Amino acid sequence: MSSSDFSQKVQDAIIKGFIAAGISLGTRLKLFDAIASLSVSQETAVTTQVIADYTKCKERYIREWINGMVCADMVDHCVENGIDKYWLAPFRLPALTHSAEGCPASSSQLLSGVTQNSRNVEACFPIDGPPGTEVDDYPGLHEFLATKYSPLQDVNKIDAILNDEQLIKKLEKGAKVIELGCGAAHPVKTMATRFPNSSFVASELSESVLSRAKENCKDLANVSYAIVDACDVPDSMADQFDLVILFDVFHDVPYPIKLLQGACKLLKLGGKFIMNEINMFDTVEENKVKCGAQGCIMYMIGTLYCMPTSVKHPRGAGLGPCAGPKVFEDLLKESGLGEIVKRCDEIIGLTFCATKTLEMHEVEPETKKTKSE
Repeated sequence: MSSSDFSQKVQDAIIKGFIAAGISLGTRLKLFDAIASLSVSQETAVTTQVIADYTKCKERYIREWINGMVCADMVDHCVENGIDKYWLAPFRLPALTHSAEGCPASSSQLLSGVTQNSRNVEACFPIDGPPGTEVDDYPGLHEFLATKYSPLQDVNKIDAILNDEQLIKKLEKGAKVIELGCGAAHPVKTMATRFPNSSFVASELSESVLSRAKENCKDLANVSYAIVDACDVPDSMADQFDLVILFDVFHDVPYPIKLLQGACKLLKLGGKFIMNEINMFDTVEENKVKCGAQGCIMYMIGTLYCMPTSVKHPRGAGLGPCAGPKVFEDLLKESGLGEIVKRCDEIIGLTFCATKTLEMHEVEPETKKTKSE
């Protein structure tokens, strides 16, 4: 590649960043939905004032934003008698509006969510800078994660995700389950709906985060809520659960071994631990070749959020979403959990299942010495 070609590649990447920012704004404010509701053809195209009245937004802001989206070929435009008019062609609706589950445009909020604290992350780079950032510094990210579509919201897929006939039968009969780091508790909601005879606990580190789970699961009588630090499980909760689940959280935690030992403490003898992670690879070369731009996204999420919020804590692990399956599996083995099974699933990514064995039951988790702590 020549220098000029590479310069163009860099320029194109920056331009796409600006387009993504516009898409994020339009998605967050539901401006694309509004345009689609007003007009899907040139015959019914509307002015920015009509869009502003419909959305109860300022016309000048609507005009500046929508013209940018026209230049990016995201919104349709025509001029009638010297007046600019706009519409959203039907082929654009699945990608830009909330009419379809998992519309691509909604993912743009992930970009705005992780970059909203970028100045504080920049300050962490120098040797004499702060060690990391606070989880609460990313409200937009948490809002997106609470509302984004996930396969874990699909009751029809939960059996395949669990992938254990005996466990499914136990859940159908009645079991006790806790989700650690539940966020909006999508897995709890799905499983509580699928297994009404079982009881579920959605747990988080703070009430502010747990409130999202309470709102999401408010209509389910078999769901309760608790503030739980999995690295410091109280004795009153020991040996209480048949299943502990951890979805898309492990790579964020500062003390992974302590968390796994805490999960084990929560489990009854023979209880199951299921952990879901992002399906990346063990080396940057593999991620470059096999994941391409998706690999870049994961590393940047790690740089801007996962890693700094983990290393904020003294001796925090800072694993990040690209730590790789070998790192996760080695940590599971080091924790003492037994019967570890790894599974890669196109639906939800990388999943590990482990069991609390007799050996682990006989050794108090908090007293085990590990090389990672």
